[in-house]
Amino acid sequence: MESTVNNPSTRAKVITRRTYNRSLNDEGTVFETWHETIDRVIEHQKWLWERAIDRELTDDESIELFELKQLLLSRKVAVAGRTLWLGGTEISRRRESSMFNCSFTYAETVND
Repeated sequence: MESTVNNPSTRAKVITRRTYNRSLNDEGTVFETWHETIDRVIEHQKWLWERAIDRELTDDESIELFELKQLLLSRKVAVAGRTLWLGGTEISRRRESSMFNCSFTYAETVND
């Protein structure tokens, strides 16, 4: 039996494109690849981390993000769907609450 981890089903590919791969043009006809989606998510995670610690990441911390990236690319782990959709976008930086499930919480910063 062929692994679905590295070879997702057609259904999984359609759902990923519909839900998580952002459009790359105004017409909405060109979309991110899975790799580009994960690059965007990792850049978002890096931005959050550096902002929280108020410095650039160390080599060890960068390696940790690289390892996360490899796991995400191989679909062995996942981040929240909202991070796949909004992570790395301007709205996620301007309105951080868009990245949280905070129905009864007032969140203003990444530390909240």
